[in-house]
Amino acid sequence: MSPFKKAAVKGGSSKGKEPVIDVDDFSPPPKGTRSSSKRFDPDKFRSYAAYQSYENFFLHAKPLLERALDQPSLHDTDIPKWFAHKDWNYLLSDPDDAYEELVKEFYANAIVEGDELKCWVRKKSFSVSPAYLAEILHINRPIFRHSPVYDDLCPDEELLKESLGQDLEFSPNGKSISVSSLSPKLRVLTIVMFHNLYPLSSTGYMNLGRVLFLHDLISDVEIDICAHIFHVLRKTVLRHESRICVPFCSLISRILKLKGIYPMADESPMSKPSTINMRTFNASIGHSRKRAKPETSASHNDSQFSTLSLDEKLDRIVSSVHELNTKMSGLTASLHHQNTRWDMKFTSLQTQLDQIQRKLEEDD
Repeated sequence: MSPFKKAAVKGGSSKGKEPVIDVDDFSPPPKGTRSSSKRFDPDKFRSYAAYQSYENFFLHAKPLLERALDQPSLHDTDIPKWFAHKDWNYLLSDPDDAYEELVKEFYANAIVEGDELKCWVRKKSFSVSPAYLAEILHINRPIFRHSPVYDDLCPDEELLKESLGQDLEFSPNGKSISVSSLSPKLRVLTIVMFHNLYPLSSTGYMNLGRVLFLHDLISDVEIDICAHIFHVLRKTVLRHESRICVPFCSLISRILKLKGIYPMADESPMSKPSTINMRTFNASIGHSRKRAKPETSASHNDSQFSTLSLDEKLDRIVSSVHELNTKMSGLTASLHHQNTRWDMKFTSLQTQLDQIQRKLEEDD
């Protein structure tokens, strides 16, 4: 563990009610409240409990896809330098085709046993562990007695400001930061993090564990990325009380392909998101200027937009659509949860009325 990490940890956990849409946010409805999209299929689920897990927690979850990182196009930034001494090429290069149904079946059928996931996908059994991830990703793991779990770390605010900038904006509860308060190159690095290394479906805020991970990336601190990814997979399998996204879709699809598990003829791969490149960086710079100098008129905004290159315009549009999609996903999950609660109350009331009616009939 780095000296920074030892000095930064104050104790306790960074978990809490934060303005971050994560794989742990938003409680789904209890089992049995959603209408099934298909019947239990023993060829796809190892047990009826796994099928229920799929229906209740993963069926409507949002897939979070990895994005390729075009490091040569970013040679004028510090981003390639931050990955120069890390053998993470398989995590950052062109991702494998990802198949949504297979990925969700992987999570629904997986069972946690210590430092292993006991997996079962379409009648094939196999195990996933940090060591196995290192093998298929061709990564040399650092030697740690205990690999740190970033989710459980709570670094000191002042130390984070020293490394990431004095303009760092913390949330009112002090448990997350605003991504927009980071420099453009760090914001691009968070995009790489959120898709390929430390999945997060919302790019507005990130908790302090992720901020410390960001610090370690730019400080060339050794990171056991395989243990870290395994922790995220394990957490996704275990945290059934809440789920709105499924991470590492391409990595899981790669594992399944290596195990000889292939999609059916009628299953198509998900569309790959755009590559992270210099256009992404330029869009981040444009966002910084907009944040530093708020516009006062629509006409000024229009004239400024018209002077941008086509690539910059496209990146801004994509960024706006992504933000809108994130907000809509959160709203949809919230509305769905509220609707389920009312359905449960109505069902309970109907049951009580039926009981009263039966009692009245018995009395007669």
